[in-house]
Amino acid sequence: MAKMTLKKRASRNKEIAFEMEKHAAAEREATKSQLDNPLVVIQHINHYRAQQVAAQSRKTRQEELMQRPASKKWDAAKKAKMVRRLVRANQELEQSLSYVGQLESKLEQLMNNVSSSAAGA
Repeated sequence: MAKMTLKKRASRNKEIAFEMEKHAAAEREATKSQLDNPLVVIQHINHYRAQQVAAQSRKTRQEELMQRPASKKWDAAKKAKMVRRLVRANQELEQSLSYVGQLESKLEQLMNNVSSSAAGA
């Protein structure tokens, strides 16, 4: 395989980034249209609840590990790794809580629309 010049590589990376963004935008649009179906919303809620439970478990485990007396003997790199894991678990927990709240309100809106259209018919 021939060597790519820096200019060609940068150009190729831009093309790849553009294609990835185009694909991501199409995927977001498809997901938005799927979220009009209450069953899909319920599946998403269940997914993020499971993610929430897993993140809570990881967070609890990291806190327990960091509170052990032996953790005071860890070197700086291991302490930093454990702190990163704890921060990541906190972020995932907060994100999943947020998503579940948003999806539950979306599901409530969909159910209200369905019940109002059924009552109007």
